[in-house]
Amino acid sequence: IIIFVAFAAAWCVVLGIACLTPLARRRALWWLQAATIVAYSLIVAWRLPAAWLHPFAPLVKNLPILALICYLARRNP
Repeated sequence: IIIFVAFAAAWCVVLGIACLTPLARRRALWWLQAATIVAYSLIVAWRLPAAWLHPFAPLVKNLPILALICYLARRNP
């Protein structure tokens, strides 16, 4: 499981750096980020269902983030 966490962290760093490059103007980057968030959310919901009831709402906060990513994807060509 540590390998998965390391891979997930590295993947998030790659996506974050891509947002600072001209790739940020590409719609595919935003859809890739949305797919990553959905995948992480599904895995956490499956493996840690108590996360839905957590006081800091680690899964619920993904909804407005996904809405913003969808806005950015539609805004870019």
